[in-house]
Amino acid sequence: MSIERQAEEVSRVKKHESGVVTDPQTVTPSTTLKEVKELTERNGFAGYPVVTEDNELVGIITGRDVRFVTDLNQAVTAVMTPKDRLVTVKEGEAREVVLQKNAREAR
Repeated sequence: MSIERQAEEVSRVKKHESGVVTDPQTVTPSTTLKEVKELTERNGFAGYPVVTEDNELVGIITGRDVRFVTDLNQAVTAVMTPKDRLVTVKEGEAREVVLQKNAREAR
Protein backbone atom coordinates (compact mmCIF):
# COMPACT_ATOMS: atom_id res chain seq x y z
CA MET A 1 0.00 0.00 0.00
CA SER A 2 1.40 3.38 -0.98
CA ILE A 3 2.18 6.03 1.63
CA GLU A 4 -0.61 8.20 0.22
CA ARG A 5 -3.12 5.37 0.55
CA GLN A 6 -1.96 4.66 4.11
CA ALA A 7 -2.45 8.34 4.98
CA GLU A 8 -5.98 8.21 3.54
CA GLU A 9 -6.78 5.15 5.66
CA VAL A 10 -5.44 6.81 8.82
CA SER A 11 -7.51 9.91 8.07
CA ARG A 12 -10.62 7.79 7.58
CA VAL A 13 -10.11 5.97 10.88
CA LYS A 14 -9.47 9.22 12.76
CA LYS A 15 -12.85 10.55 11.62
CA HIS A 16 -14.48 7.96 13.88
CA GLU A 17 -14.68 8.28 17.62
CA SER A 18 -16.64 5.65 19.54
CA GLY A 19 -18.55 4.70 16.41
CA VAL A 20 -19.56 8.28 15.64
CA VAL A 21 -18.29 10.23 12.65
CA THR A 22 -17.08 13.49 14.18
CA ASP A 23 -16.69 15.53 10.99
CA PRO A 24 -19.00 13.98 8.38
CA GLN A 25 -18.80 14.60 4.66
CA THR A 26 -22.07 16.30 3.68
CA VAL A 27 -23.95 16.94 0.46
CA THR A 28 -26.34 19.70 -0.55
CA PRO A 29 -29.94 19.29 -1.74
CA SER A 30 -28.80 19.91 -5.33
CA THR A 31 -26.14 17.17 -5.28
CA THR A 32 -26.97 14.50 -7.85
CA LEU A 33 -27.34 10.83 -7.05
CA LYS A 34 -24.44 10.19 -9.41
CA GLU A 35 -22.23 12.42 -7.26
CA VAL A 36 -23.36 10.57 -4.12
CA LYS A 37 -22.46 7.22 -5.70
CA GLU A 38 -19.03 8.61 -6.62
CA LEU A 39 -18.51 9.84 -3.04
CA THR A 40 -19.50 6.42 -1.73
CA GLU A 41 -16.99 4.68 -4.00
CA ARG A 42 -14.25 7.16 -3.09
CA ASN A 43 -14.86 7.43 0.68
CA GLY A 44 -16.48 4.12 1.54
CA PHE A 45 -19.39 5.77 3.36
CA ALA A 46 -22.90 4.84 2.25
CA GLY A 47 -24.77 7.67 3.96
CA TYR A 48 -24.43 11.44 3.92
CA PRO A 49 -26.22 14.23 5.77
CA VAL A 50 -27.95 16.61 3.36
CA VAL A 51 -27.42 20.21 4.49
CA THR A 52 -28.18 23.71 3.23
CA GLU A 53 -25.53 26.34 2.54
CA ASP A 54 -26.04 27.43 6.18
CA ASN A 55 -25.21 23.87 7.30
CA GLU A 56 -28.81 23.21 8.38
CA LEU A 57 -29.74 19.53 8.24
CA VAL A 58 -32.57 18.86 5.78
CA GLY A 59 -32.27 15.09 5.43
CA ILE A 60 -30.03 12.11 4.87
CA ILE A 61 -29.21 10.12 1.75
CA THR A 62 -28.07 6.49 2.05
CA GLY A 63 -27.15 3.62 -0.20
CA ARG A 64 -30.61 2.18 0.40
CA ASP A 65 -32.18 5.31 -1.05
CA VAL A 66 -30.31 4.99 -4.34
CA ARG A 67 -30.02 1.22 -4.68
CA PHE A 68 -32.73 0.78 -7.32
CA VAL A 69 -32.77 4.28 -8.83
CA THR A 70 -32.01 4.32 -12.55
CA ASP A 71 -31.88 8.09 -13.14
CA LEU A 72 -28.74 9.17 -11.32
CA ASN A 73 -29.06 12.72 -12.62
CA GLN A 74 -31.79 13.43 -10.04
CA ALA A 75 -31.01 15.59 -7.03
CA VAL A 76 -30.76 13.82 -3.68
CA THR A 77 -34.00 15.51 -2.60
CA ALA A 78 -35.89 13.15 -4.92
CA VAL A 79 -35.15 10.10 -2.76
CA MET A 80 -33.54 11.24 0.52
CA THR A 81 -35.14 10.75 3.92
CA PRO A 82 -36.26 14.24 5.00
CA LYS A 83 -35.37 15.63 8.42
CA ASP A 84 -38.92 15.32 9.75
CA ARG A 85 -38.66 11.53 9.36
CA LEU A 86 -35.28 11.25 11.11
CA VAL A 87 -34.71 10.51 14.78
CA THR A 88 -32.18 13.09 15.95
CA VAL A 89 -30.55 13.76 19.31
CA LYS A 90 -28.28 16.46 20.61
CA GLU A 91 -24.61 15.80 21.19
CA GLY A 92 -24.08 14.46 24.70
CA GLU A 93 -27.73 13.40 25.08
CA ALA A 94 -28.22 10.85 27.86
CA ARG A 95 -28.31 7.23 26.70
CA GLU A 96 -31.78 6.77 28.21
CA VAL A 97 -33.18 9.69 26.20
CA VAL A 98 -31.71 8.28 22.99
CA LEU A 99 -33.22 4.85 23.69
CA GLN A 100 -36.62 6.40 24.47
CA LYS A 101 -36.62 8.38 21.23
CA ASN A 102 -35.72 5.29 19.22
CA ALA A 103 -38.41 3.22 20.94
CA ARG A 104 -41.02 5.92 20.28
CA GLU A 105 -40.12 6.08 16.59
CA ALA A 106 -40.20 2.29 16.21
CA ARG A 107 -43.93 2.22 17.01
